[in-house]
Amino acid sequence: MVLKKAHFDYLDRLSRGEGGVVCPRQFTKKFINFDQLKGVLGYEETPKSPDMLYIDKKREIVWFVEFKSNNLKKLKSKELKFEVRRKVLEGLLLFYELFGERFCRFKKVFILVYKDEVVGNEVVNEREEVERIYSYWGEELPLIYGNGKNFEETLGNYRKNRGGEEEEISENFALKEFEKNFFEGADVMKCSDFLDFFEKNTDF
Repeated sequence: MVLKKAHFDYLDRLSRGEGGVVCPRQFTKKFINFDQLKGVLGYEETPKSPDMLYIDKKREIVWFVEFKSNNLKKLKSKELKFEVRRKVLEGLLLFYELFGERFCRFKKVFILVYKDEVVGNEVVNEREEVERIYSYWGEELPLIYGNGKNFEETLGNYRKNRGGEEEEISENFALKEFEKNFFEGADVMKCSDFLDFFEKNTDF
């Protein structure tokens, strides 16, 4: 598969949905637009897939990312559960069809990203608030949100400190089953957490 310029886009465009943009253009780098990429296969009925694909060749990790502008209540719906699970499974099949065996040995990660809560004109960012209040913790502070020695440890640290609703959403989509059978990690994160987590665990 030869990637072309048209197959890439910025984060804010990749995450745009009916409810608006889920994540801002945090990075100057573009990422693979899975919807554009799968079009080259010429299916009569286009398969479902996550929105974004990122292949980290240095760390040998493939990121599958789905953006949802839904609020937390809608993320718990049965309809959305079916849609997301279908996107994950068909996205994996598309990935193998597009890239063949080239990246099969790479670890694979799926992250469902939802929009940060907005109060007034300000995004509620729990991480920044914790860092402001507990700045005296110094180097120990990042451990609250998971600066692990490797990807698995970092994800584990993140899960220990996330909210109960995200755990509930993860269970709704049965992401642990995907993690057990297909992925090194499969999880749910709000945009601000995802941006930080992604930056710390990729070759940026």
